[in-house]
Amino acid sequence: MSLIYLLYIYNPCIRCTRTIAAICSSSSGCPLTQKRNTPDPGFRRLPFVYLLIPFIGGILFRHWLPEALPLHTAIGTLIIVSILTGILFSLKNRISKNSQSILLFYALLLCGYIICLQNDITRNKNWFGSDLQSVTALSAKVIAPPQRKSRTILINLAVEKVRRDNAWQKTTGRLQLYVFLQDSIPEINVGDQLIMPNKLVAISNRGNPFEFDYARYLQRQGLYFKAFLPVKDLYVIHDEQRRSHWLEQFRNRLFSAIQNNIADTATMALTEATLLNDRSLLDNQIWRAYSLTGIAHIIAISGMHVSLFFGILLVFLWWLKAPGIRWLKYLLALPLIWLYIVLTNFPPSAVRAAIMFSIIFIGLAFRRDVNPLNLLAVTGFIILCAKPQWLFDAGIQLSFTAVASIFLFFKPIKSYWRPESKLFKALWDLIALSLSVQILVLPIVLYYFHQFPLWFLPANIPAALFSFLLMVMALLLLLLSALGIPCIWLGDTMTFMTHAFHQIIFTLSRYTPRGFRNLYISETAFWLLFAGIITLCLFYTFKKRLFCFLSLGAFALFFAGQAYTTIETLKQDRIVVYNCARYSIIDHFKGKNCYPVGETDSNALPNLDQYVLLPARLGFHAIRVSNKKSSAAIVKIKGKRVLILPAHLDLSGRDSFSVNFLIVSHQCSFQPEQWQAVFHPQKIILDSSLPRYKARRWRQKLATLGLMVHNVQEDGAWIFPEAFQ
Repeated sequence: MSLIYLLYIYNPCIRCTRTIAAICSSSSGCPLTQKRNTPDPGFRRLPFVYLLIPFIGGILFRHWLPEALPLHTAIGTLIIVSILTGILFSLKNRISKNSQSILLFYALLLCGYIICLQNDITRNKNWFGSDLQSVTALSAKVIAPPQRKSRTILINLAVEKVRRDNAWQKTTGRLQLYVFLQDSIPEINVGDQLIMPNKLVAISNRGNPFEFDYARYLQRQGLYFKAFLPVKDLYVIHDEQRRSHWLEQFRNRLFSAIQNNIADTATMALTEATLLNDRSLLDNQIWRAYSLTGIAHIIAISGMHVSLFFGILLVFLWWLKAPGIRWLKYLLALPLIWLYIVLTNFPPSAVRAAIMFSIIFIGLAFRRDVNPLNLLAVTGFIILCAKPQWLFDAGIQLSFTAVASIFLFFKPIKSYWRPESKLFKALWDLIALSLSVQILVLPIVLYYFHQFPLWFLPANIPAALFSFLLMVMALLLLLLSALGIPCIWLGDTMTFMTHAFHQIIFTLSRYTPRGFRNLYISETAFWLLFAGIITLCLFYTFKKRLFCFLSLGAFALFFAGQAYTTIETLKQDRIVVYNCARYSIIDHFKGKNCYPVGETDSNALPNLDQYVLLPARLGFHAIRVSNKKSSAAIVKIKGKRVLILPAHLDLSGRDSFSVNFLIVSHQCSFQPEQWQAVFHPQKIILDSSLPRYKARRWRQKLATLGLMVHNVQEDGAWIFPEAFQ
């Protein structure tokens, strides 16, 4: 990131790697100063940029129209198109180049589509989920260390066998197993076999408005089923001959060295996150502060860490100075770079950086210059061929757009001012670097994280120095620990440095205006904003009026859409009964205000607020939440009456009071006949505070009385009315 540039200025041993580290760095890579980095729109100069576009189109085609083409039809069409393309290229003097381009475009589109089909586990005839009804039991292998949750233990399994017709059959696929916490839970390790009954359920979302599509996220990783089981339903076969892989042993030693020498929890968690990609101990407040100030990239393993690790390696290889053997530096560093990627469990953005680094090394070995934009496209092509689902990964999207933004805009921004002082030059380069990153990254940050890091400029300067010192000191700590030298003093130094840095970051995050913390744009608004920025950049580059008009049109539609949404928000009046197990949480949205009317105090549930309430309140543009919970039991919306039934209300002898919707919780006495006689509801909503078994029993009894029922836990959150009206 930006700290790499500081290394270039103050460390002569690393200056020779400026271009390499620039290409490898992620969201804040270092500057590229050569003229050849100016983008050339020609196919010969940027062939993979043009080839990557239809390939991505094929992946999106498979995503949007999953059953558009059968696999054999797509392969047959690809063969025919490939033959025609070869014929046209051999007859290039007779056939127009446009026909060649169209066929090549179509061939790459089909390639992307076919690769997506091939990576779809559900199309594998041996997938255990293809005929799950006939399965009575499963045998699966533990493939990752169990993760302890509040009430369960999450175990990731690879299914190896299923039992059908009293016989075991080999199969494939993965699933998630949640084991209820008990005192008698046996120790379960990686490599153990679990035999379990077929009580699988499909992974699905809770149906809350504007929530993250977690089910789709897992499905792209090949996970479609999960199970919740007590220990008594499991038969554990321990791997008695199991021996830890040397990489696992090495990783465990690194964790032990960090935990034995750093007493402060925050510093320990930050060190494990930035060095080994383990964020399990990281506090949510630190995440929030880093995100608000635009420095979350120093936590997630990315190209910045790969660049910094490479720079540190070159310090130890300083003695390889001769120009003829300079390539040897990269040959020695390359396997260590990939070892670092393996130790951090292959984070996508770091994999992107390592692939780019490897391609650069090949170019250096053959003494070939590589255009950085073309190199970025080659990297994307390789990654998407292996993992097409990574196209939808937010980390990959941020990584690639950030690097592309640096390649395109750093030099023009830097050229606006050329200070003579080395200190001011370094600071201006850092500022230009941070500004260039934000140009293409901004729409993605707004869409995924719903905030704008107002203080990214003042926060990135101390963040650059801090992340550099933290990584150097962490590596030194690991080295001294391996030599048996006590280094608690070094852990204390890291703790002091971390606390000082957090004072700066938390202060900046506190002074972030509320309007910058809660920004929501729809998918349509995202594409309009992104199109406006891209066409504006094209106008700046090529000076064509068409791009100017397209940019103005995209921005006009974006702002018109935001204005329309604001007007509709001021008129909104709706109620939402959320699906969050064991809790009765209800919001009444009126205009831009939100009034909690449920039984549970949502302010006491931070995780619930972050993952359930905040997305809905942002999506409905009602972020002004009343501090006092509304005591109203009756809410009138669009001429309809919604009654939130008070707890243990005695209905005997009460007069008739008609309502359209009746919301009941676990504290209400079950009186279906009285509900029908007194309230005459059109529909009864069972909120998620009811135990699942009780909600199902109530639903069955209410259905026998002819009453319509919405069980929030099975049908998803209840919203009335559902859309802006």
